[in-house]
Amino acid sequence: MIISQTPLRISFLGGGTDYPEYFEKHGGAVLGTAVNKSAFFSMSQFYSNMFDYSIRIAYRKVECVSSIDELEHAPFRECLRWADVTRDIEINHASELPAFTGLGSSSAFVVGLLNTLYAFRRRLVPRLDLAYEAIEIERKVLKESSGARTRRSPRSAGST
Repeated sequence: MIISQTPLRISFLGGGTDYPEYFEKHGGAVLGTAVNKSAFFSMSQFYSNMFDYSIRIAYRKVECVSSIDELEHAPFRECLRWADVTRDIEINHASELPAFTGLGSSSAFVVGLLNTLYAFRRRLVPRLDLAYEAIEIERKVLKESSGARTRRSPRSAGST
């Protein structure tokens, strides 16, 4: 079983100036830090031959599906696809604070999930590469705003 912990963060000042749509025109700087609250994942192998589904994920609800394409939770679905983990897994997510608090919960979710998926596959991915991959997934795959920009493609850097 893999268990991961990813800290949430708070921005003291400059929030919003770290979005490329803003700082590319006006510049910007943010002062932020991690806080003592975290997002957690646990992941284990799931023996799907005993059930009529091959993936079980739990967050505020539980999804049991036969294919990642059936997952309703888009970040789970796209992170699984990104890490090429497609079946025979069970993943649980819990956070000490709810989503939409402004404490980086969506970024902590994606970074933590990627880290968990790579650990499950016995791959050590450097922290900076995890951050760049999370940014790419959030901004380009999920089409969501996140507070940083991809400066280089981690895939081209040989990290995945």
